[in-house]
Amino acid sequence: MELKVVIPKEVGDYEEIIVFGLRRRQVIYALMTLFAVFIIFSELEFLGTPRYLLIAPIAVLGIAFTFLNLDKWTSTKLAYLRSPKRVGFLDGKALEFIDLADIRDGVAHMKNGDLKAIIQVQPMNFSVLDERQQNAVFESYKNFLDSLSGSSSSDSIPLQVVVKTHQLNLDEFFDNIKNRAEETKDPRLVNFSKSFESFIRARVREERSMYRTFNVVISTGRNEGKDERDRLGILEQKVQIVMHGLTNVGLIPKKVNDDGIILLYSSFFSPLSEINSGHLAPITLTEDWKKRWESLREEIKELSSFSKSKFDYSTPASMLSTLVAPSYINTGRDHIQINNRFYRTIAVAGYPDLVTPAFLEPLMAMRGAFHISMYLRPTNFSSVLDYYNKILERQAIDIATDETAGKLVPYSTRIQRRGTEQLIEMLTSGSERAFLLFIYLCVESESLEKLDLLTDAVVSKLNEVRLKPQITYERMDAGFRSCAPLGYDLLNVGRNMTSSSLAASFPFVSAYLEPQPKGILFGENQLDGMPIICDVFSKSFENANGLVLGMSGSGKSFAVKTVLGRSLQQGIDVIVLDPSEEGEYESLTASLGGKIIEFSEKSDAFINPFQITEQSYEEKLFFLHSLMRFFVSELTDDMKDLLDEAFENIYAARGITHDPTTWGREAPTLSDLYSYVEKEKKSSFAKRAEAATAISSSLRRFVKGSYSFINKQTNIKKLEGRFITFKIGHLPKEVRRMLMFIILEFVFNRMKKDLRKKMLVIDEAWKLLQTESEEGYILNIVKTCRHHNMGLALITQDVYDLLTSKAGKAVMANTSWQLLLRMKPSIIDDVAATFKLNETTKNYLLTAEPGSGLFFVNNTFIPLKNIVASEEYKLFTTHPEDRRIERDAHADENLQ
Repeated sequence: MELKVVIPKEVGDYEEIIVFGLRRRQVIYALMTLFAVFIIFSELEFLGTPRYLLIAPIAVLGIAFTFLNLDKWTSTKLAYLRSPKRVGFLDGKALEFIDLADIRDGVAHMKNGDLKAIIQVQPMNFSVLDERQQNAVFESYKNFLDSLSGSSSSDSIPLQVVVKTHQLNLDEFFDNIKNRAEETKDPRLVNFSKSFESFIRARVREERSMYRTFNVVISTGRNEGKDERDRLGILEQKVQIVMHGLTNVGLIPKKVNDDGIILLYSSFFSPLSEINSGHLAPITLTEDWKKRWESLREEIKELSSFSKSKFDYSTPASMLSTLVAPSYINTGRDHIQINNRFYRTIAVAGYPDLVTPAFLEPLMAMRGAFHISMYLRPTNFSSVLDYYNKILERQAIDIATDETAGKLVPYSTRIQRRGTEQLIEMLTSGSERAFLLFIYLCVESESLEKLDLLTDAVVSKLNEVRLKPQITYERMDAGFRSCAPLGYDLLNVGRNMTSSSLAASFPFVSAYLEPQPKGILFGENQLDGMPIICDVFSKSFENANGLVLGMSGSGKSFAVKTVLGRSLQQGIDVIVLDPSEEGEYESLTASLGGKIIEFSEKSDAFINPFQITEQSYEEKLFFLHSLMRFFVSELTDDMKDLLDEAFENIYAARGITHDPTTWGREAPTLSDLYSYVEKEKKSSFAKRAEAATAISSSLRRFVKGSYSFINKQTNIKKLEGRFITFKIGHLPKEVRRMLMFIILEFVFNRMKKDLRKKMLVIDEAWKLLQTESEEGYILNIVKTCRHHNMGLALITQDVYDLLTSKAGKAVMANTSWQLLLRMKPSIIDDVAATFKLNETTKNYLLTAEPGSGLFFVNNTFIPLKNIVASEEYKLFTTHPEDRRIERDAHADENLQ
């Protein structure tokens, strides 16, 4: 059952009624107005009638302050008038806008003496967790929040969570592909890569692909500690508490260093520096960040010639505020312009009564350039309890007064009292702590027209998650700085929360995977439109092995061909075992300059399974024992003993022994094994003769019968080329599976010494995994291929057999990525149990489009959409209708 969390009613700063239905503030303004009128009327009697001209405006102002909240309006207007307008580069107000004095040792030193540290948090894909896991995250996060609330304000740790949106930059990814293509000097691959880059860049622009980083700002005030050294120690303690707590939630926090802080601040304020796409990775842009200022000094000096202000650039610290300060600021009533971008702040002014954990996830996943700032402020237990008890008392008096006077008690007053009682009950029970939550969203765009459109979209999304939006008119400069990672809330539009209701607003949710420059583009994240680019050969992956599962027609081969084409672009060699009768990979191999090695009754290509290639004598014998299962359905112990003796003897007859110097000699063949076994049929031992007879009858058709064409010596000398496909679909089905096993062993041993990145693809892989004898040998390859810089990609539509077999489970445990495509209803429950899917993801797999599904990687999974350019599609498709259209197009070209 889905967990529901109650958000307590808003208490706010409740003011009791003093007299005549007036609150304390209203009584004060009314008395001040009456006093002013009385003074003018009594002391300025000599003015006569003009006295009334003075009394009238004072009375109007008094009424406005008393009943119309003119004080708040005036405060807002004054703040707007003081806000920076048309402030240029190096202007004093621009430098004061960020109020930053220095950054050193991973700490931002503010001009007022406060210290700030920033932790970057790698989010989790919360929506794909099952209900039990989601509840566990919720409870862990609640416990973390409780740990922030101390017995006094000095023991508490307030936090600011800043979710910063960044433009996706794939330049390094495309540069790597371009360089790899040029290294091959193959015009087909060069053109293929250019077409691919053009398509993806257009796709990124079309989808406005952006990603978000999650930052936690921790502050130490200037009044904490005796001196700066004390404050630094206190700040470090807070950082460790927060990092430990976030780790217990299951998140990955990292403290941001000097370069990271500068990049983060400048991404908000300054056009001189932009945050890069690797910001989620450990930030180590330079070992000595001070050296960077030297290269910027001349540029800033040149720019300073346009400013009347003069600055000292002799030290990095003196340049810091200049580096991160805006070049232009102009504040309007409903927006603020920073440099060449426009911003608008929206505050959350109301919350729903009932929510589920991570109810903000749709907001976090929404596309668009907007940033989110959340202030989590613990409140002192004893003081907050006294405060709420006083409020409850005032509310009770007001209700009793109205009831005594026979007045109708406002419904809102009763609701407020009920909310206060509920909050006090939860706090006194000890199960909850008191917090204040402030949420602001800063919408960003390059023009006011687009800013209006995005604002409407964000407001609509806030309404969708039942949050009440409030645009902070005439407070845009305060709103912008409240959203920046400075730790200062200048708007103070908040709401009382318990730790449970605050935990329900868990913000660290995202399905984003950081693109890796040397990675393979597997597809597009259907949640946020981001490209999924993973370098499965990197150290962040345990191995490069993958598994593709799906029903017939789910697009398995198309998806794999997409991966193969893009693997070649990254310099990864590709080898395919294709047992399909239609030659699924033949066209792709030929189009990209690959080599096709076909095995058939009439072809010359063959592999002698007895040949020792890049392996030991003992390893070859182990393989041959596994291979014999293809010839003899059930091997008895007598048969195994006979075969073991036979192998030793036929190798010895060729002069091959345990001595490695003999392994290069011509190997025996099936004929040698058959001849040896034939002799043993005459053995005087009945069981041995019986075993020999059984083996001989099984081998006969492969030596002298209809399948004797496989009884040859190996004539494949080298595996040369970046793309090789072994085509075996024209072989009889009885031989096809056996030859897949032989080719797998041959390729694996040939490629062991080649440390280039390689991907070996086995289509219809269940054919190799379904017998017990192969389990050990195949698994040995799966487990060890990572040592040889090889990834094994297994494809099968026999999903149920794979999920329920020992071999299948062992293979899944040794793959770092899995792609689940459309599944049959009959097996979806087994798939869900194996991969721990919730109802949403189960339904998604039942209806997924061909080539799209769930991509499992790094302990999470993402809804993946297969995206291909038109040129790629022509290469990858084998659909009969597509092939007919292409054939007709070629025919028309020939006629012309």
